[in-house]
Amino acid sequence: MNRDECLKKILENKDKLPKEILEIYKSRKGNIDYFQETKKSFERDKKFIKKISDELIKLVNKPHYALWASRSNTFWSNIFSIWFHSKDMTKFSPFNIAVSLDVPYYYIEQVREEKVEWEILEIINKIIPFLKEKLYKTLPLELWKIPTDIVWSYSMPYEDHVKVHMDMCEEFETFTQERKKEYREGILEAYDWPYTIYNVIFWEHW
Repeated sequence: MNRDECLKKILENKDKLPKEILEIYKSRKGNIDYFQETKKSFERDKKFIKKISDELIKLVNKPHYALWASRSNTFWSNIFSIWFHSKDMTKFSPFNIAVSLDVPYYYIEQVREEKVEWEILEIINKIIPFLKEKLYKTLPLELWKIPTDIVWSYSMPYEDHVKVHMDMCEEFETFTQERKKEYREGILEAYDWPYTIYNVIFWEHW
């Protein structure tokens, strides 16, 4: 959708939108000096990211893990991401955590099951409530599904990923059972993340 179509869709669904999202969306439809905006917010956001990182380290309390938040402000988004890995670099965060700095809403979807070690699961189970309780409100699924530029995700939901691959493989039904199994395993291996936090942002139609 182009900018005008997105705004039209937003306004058609304004009763479903949290007030903060609607106001920010409408306010960003004018001419903005992006460089000046980025420069202005950098010091504020840098302090926020440092505070988040310090709090997460205390909360997780695993000295043999490195855990931090990082900031990314680009032309189309203003987000922070949370990362962690063991200090021996053998264990890494098994999912993508990136949340908007602009508005206190996000949506989490588990896109596939994946077995993770208990120690990793412990870290995950502390980070998610931290985001929910201290910083963000959950974005309702019906809002996330409105086809606008409000919500953007880092990865395709796993079910959609499977559908794309299955649609591409017209000869699937002619495969042997063993080949079908291999193909399904290949689809799984090609998918990067078992979880995604979708961040509320305002895409290129600002």
